[in-house]
Amino acid sequence: MPAVPFAMVLGVAIGESSINNFVGWASSWIIFGGASQLTLITILAAGGAPFSALGAALAVNSRHLMYSAALASRFTDQPRWFRWLAPYVLIDQQFALTEPLEDDAHDWRRYYLTSGAVFWTLWQTTVALGILLGPLVPDSWGLDFAVPLMFLGLVVVALNRMPAVVAAVSGGVGAWLFAGLPNNLGLLAGGLVGVIVGTLADREGEDEAGGLRPIDRVPEHDDGDPSTPATHNAADRAARDLAEHSAHDIAEEFTGLDDLSEGTEP
Repeated sequence: MPAVPFAMVLGVAIGESSINNFVGWASSWIIFGGASQLTLITILAAGGAPFSALGAALAVNSRHLMYSAALASRFTDQPRWFRWLAPYVLIDQQFALTEPLEDDAHDWRRYYLTSGAVFWTLWQTTVALGILLGPLVPDSWGLDFAVPLMFLGLVVVALNRMPAVVAAVSGGVGAWLFAGLPNNLGLLAGGLVGVIVGTLADREGEDEAGGLRPIDRVPEHDDGDPSTPATHNAADRAARDLAEHSAHDIAEEFTGLDDLSEGTEP
């Protein structure tokens, strides 16, 4: 998976910087976000101000706000401990794997925690290997290409519905239009454009599908028979009343004839 060479790139960057290797590795325990951590390490290694590095890392990680908003409805039915713990492992791959799932709350929570634990363990291990083995990795391997390759793979996997395609195209156009914004904020602006346009396209698709939605069940009849539509209830009741009154009248006529015959007997 592309995240493995991405973690190697981060480990190599930590090993080549003036930051203590253990401190650099331990920072991945706290941040657990490859792009933002790589931005932070690169700026600090180049002699940038800590506040500038922190601001740039927060700007890069701002896309997680959109991830959180997309998963908000899935967190509603979860226990409080999960709502506090789960955002820690909400990375790009985690979102791509868990957002499309339609499992119930318990199964979704179990899958989310399992995949998050796997990603966390794999990431920390590979970053450590990058720090230790970085000097042995030749430049010809082109590990730097792993970063855009990982995000490209996530985009391709997500393009399984038309609203997702519309969101991706809109986000790309928005990022291009806002490319002149400082601190790479054009990427954030493009992402917001993609989210808004994709959400509108998704709602429009749901409305169109809702107009063609079949009737799930036929309304029950008053007598408990679901085979007859409720719109026929009035006619059925009138027919039953007429039959009951007719039978009652006929019975009264026969009773009257019996009384008459008894009264005329010699």
